[in-house]
Amino acid sequence: MVGDLLAGLRTQVEGSAIAAAEKSALLAMLASYQQDFMALVQQDARIDQLTANLNRSALEMLALVDATVTKAGAAAAEAAAEVDARAAHDARLMLGIAALATLLGILLTVLITHLITRPLLRMAGFLELLALEDPVERIPTVPGGRDEINAMAESLNQMADHKKRLLGWWKTSLAEMKMRTQDQGTGGEVDGKPALRAQFSEEVQDLAREIAERSTELSHQALDGDSYRLARQIKDAALTLAQRAEILGR
Repeated sequence: MVGDLLAGLRTQVEGSAIAAAEKSALLAMLASYQQDFMALVQQDARIDQLTANLNRSALEMLALVDATVTKAGAAAAEAAAEVDARAAHDARLMLGIAALATLLGILLTVLITHLITRPLLRMAGFLELLALEDPVERIPTVPGGRDEINAMAESLNQMADHKKRLLGWWKTSLAEMKMRTQDQGTGGEVDGKPALRAQFSEEVQDLAREIAERSTELSHQALDGDSYRLARQIKDAALTLAQRAEILGR
């Protein structure tokens, strides 16, 4: 149809009375238009072919995607089942570990409490004995130990030694005073060397206060009521000894 229309236009242009130059230009334009139109028709056919190829490729791709999705779904379901089974196994394992850790924690707490309570009980009894008399035995210690219990035991032993020296010096001074009184018939100073006696008294007081401070720190770290009670008892006894040592040192 387009070819017929162009042929009719070409006939009309050739039979018209327009100038030859304009007629040639119109005919050239008609020829160019016909050529371009025919090229467009050919491109349209190629586009139809390409569209058909693309549609066929799209259908093949959709089929491939469906197969891949189905396969991926099966793999995901299998992986999920495996993960669930592994999670259940891990949960049972963690539950067993938690139960074992709880049991070990209880046993460790009981053991630590026992290891702390026994030395504290021994030190409390030693302090009570030290307040009333001069004990011969000393608390067992670990040479070079750095824990609070061992340090308190070493301080208690040192305080007992200082108290023993202080009382010995006091008794010696009283005996000397008594002899001077009998020989001279006059009163004398109760202690001929008050500086040394005061030094012994200060050493006992310092050790007693150190034990009181350590027992206070230990009471803050007590694991049970017995440990706290014994730590407070040791502190009170140490402060009592410090007061008595201060009286003796005057």
